[in-house]
Amino acid sequence: MLGESSAQSGPWQTGRAPYLREILDTVSGREHQDITVVKCSQSGGSEVLLNAIGYYIDQEPSPILVIQPNVKPAAEDFSKDRIAPMVRLSPRLRGKVKDPRARDSGNTILHKVFPGGHLTIVGANSPAGLASRPIRAVLADELDRWTDSAGTEGDPLTLADARQITFRHRAKKVKVSSPGNEGESRIEKEWAASDQRHYYVPCPHCGHEQPLEWKDSEGKPDIRPGRGRYRLVWERTPGEREEDIVHRPETAKYQCRSCEGLIDETQKPAMLAAGRWVKHNPSSARAGFFISGLLSPWLRWAKIAADWLRAKDDDELRKGFFNTKLGLLYVQAGETLDPTKLSSRRESYGAEVPMGVGLLTAGIDVQDDRLEVEVRGWGKDEESWLVRLERILGDPEGADVWERAEALLVKEWTHASGIPMRIRACMVDSGDGEKTDAVYRFVKPRQLRGVYAYKGVAHAKAPISRASKANRDGVKVFSVNPNAFKDVLFARLKRLLPGPGYLHFGPEETGADENYFTQFGAEKRVVEWKANRPVVSYRNPGKKRNEAIDLYVLSLAALRSMGMHVAKGLGAAAEKLAASAPAPDAAAPSPAPATLPRPVAPRRAGGWVGGWKR
Repeated sequence: MLGESSAQSGPWQTGRAPYLREILDTVSGREHQDITVVKCSQSGGSEVLLNAIGYYIDQEPSPILVIQPNVKPAAEDFSKDRIAPMVRLSPRLRGKVKDPRARDSGNTILHKVFPGGHLTIVGANSPAGLASRPIRAVLADELDRWTDSAGTEGDPLTLADARQITFRHRAKKVKVSSPGNEGESRIEKEWAASDQRHYYVPCPHCGHEQPLEWKDSEGKPDIRPGRGRYRLVWERTPGEREEDIVHRPETAKYQCRSCEGLIDETQKPAMLAAGRWVKHNPSSARAGFFISGLLSPWLRWAKIAADWLRAKDDDELRKGFFNTKLGLLYVQAGETLDPTKLSSRRESYGAEVPMGVGLLTAGIDVQDDRLEVEVRGWGKDEESWLVRLERILGDPEGADVWERAEALLVKEWTHASGIPMRIRACMVDSGDGEKTDAVYRFVKPRQLRGVYAYKGVAHAKAPISRASKANRDGVKVFSVNPNAFKDVLFARLKRLLPGPGYLHFGPEETGADENYFTQFGAEKRVVEWKANRPVVSYRNPGKKRNEAIDLYVLSLAALRSMGMHVAKGLGAAAEKLAASAPAPDAAAPSPAPATLPRPVAPRRAGGWVGGWKR
């Protein structure tokens, strides 16, 4: 272990994480050429790669290729922070790999020569790094953070495969990664083709061997969250509502699936030492290992329980919890939303623009017979409020509808503090070509006011980018990946409590009628694999009205067009406006605060924290 990058120092020892022993033996052995490790954070995944590098330098000198998600910072940081200390502190390696600072070493941060071979560290986004020298050992790290392709060359792993052809049966490929979304995960595909090993440990009470699972799986264990009983349990004080329950995650224990005895974390080291790997797809010639966060000696069960309680009601935090804390795929909930639940969240703002808003943007969706205009207020951490929704009927080729849209853009909107606000940026959908000229005519003289043309580019690499030069019409068009922004929208719609990203809806007179809420359920998220990479799209199978989705995307794109520094300053802007509000008249009664609907937390299956001391 490296004292510079680990809480433990000294020579490598597998005793604390004995589940790594078979993985390391498989990496150095001859039986399997293709090895996949699906893991959580802080489980020893990086150490598998580092040990493999050290083994090939010292025992089987060969050309080695390490693939990180990108060159900067991932590849450079891995070289400087992990490989360099390992070489410097290991007597066996120090004499074989010269310090790149030495004048005659010929080594660099990303390329190191040693007797009998060389080590190259590249980014998955670098076609040059993936398409040159023959390689015996390919060590791929964090596949689910890789770019879709290496420039224009294609899939990074396919390019790496081509470099191993000359080594044939001596080639070795090791892939280590935390997973991502189900159906979109690279490591999920690699795992599915492997022999799918899970680490079974004996219960200290009854001796029953079992993998440590977050929830009971149906059938064989998997890297998807199970649907049965929760196995990590802790004390809680009951309450009438779920939000009133007092949890004590520091009391977390694991409940045996067989005898239901409670296992204390102090018993985990002995369980790990007595554990063994079990194949669940033994016909495969590829080795595959799953390291659950519940196994890791560096992740305490109490910490996992506390992290779950923080993440369980927030879609983005929940994804991070499953992927990095447990090492499990994140199974996204269906994007079909209940319009009744959304409409029940309508609030009385008490002002045209409520307290909490620091900036206004707008989005204009262009239809054949009308314009749909949304004005949205933004606050700290992109919490947002629907301020106004207007439908302007008329032919977009005519001037009348645009004059009415202009009136909304130049209008002064009164903040709850009494201060007038103006729209800072607006995105206008330039469409599929039929109404593009009309949009350009409207946008061109208003670009200095932050009114921009928007072009949806479904598979653009960046969520939003602006053309460096004006087009032939004198318009600089923003290219936006609508799928990326829709992912953000649907994650935020699932949030139950006001806070970061939450969407507030005003009373019906703001335009938030029942039809508006129904539109959020018009589209379905679809994932297809093309050229060995996941392609995400949103489809409207029933050809239903979906302007509510498009308008949020346009408003968010307008906000992002101003730069992330503006988004980061939303909280300060909202506080400044709030501080400008006049002091209440002591003789006058204070106005009633805006009414916020009490979110109703979804009912969970009974016993989700186990059945003890409720």
